[in-house]
Amino acid sequence: MSNKQIHYAEENRNHSLLKNLISFDNQDFTKTTFSDNSFDIVWACESSYYANPKELFIQEVNRLLKPGGKLILSDYFLTEAGLTDQDDHLKNWAKTWAIDQLNTTVNILDVLDDNQF
Repeated sequence: MSNKQIHYAEENRNHSLLKNLISFDNQDFTKTTFSDNSFDIVWACESSYYANPKELFIQEVNRLLKPGGKLILSDYFLTEAGLTDQDDHLKNWAKTWAIDQLNTTVNILDVLDDNQF
């Protein structure tokens, strides 16, 4: 999140009945300042592809989750068809979103498996 997005989110939070339960932080998600075992759920929506290397993000999530905690990962991952993008349509699309490296489904599953997910 950018500082502008955090400001917008905080303004909206202040109109919520849950305002005392919600907070926002702008941190490097590969090395946060949260304590080990802090969260029941980590939600990563269209963000993990910005982590380079992806393993650092997954390792940090593993550190942050309480035993039995869940990672909800909703991102773009290359399929077999994406690997044969002869005209570089996907590569060019990724550049418009400042994505350096698209992950494959096989690669992310390997990283998750290596980190006991």
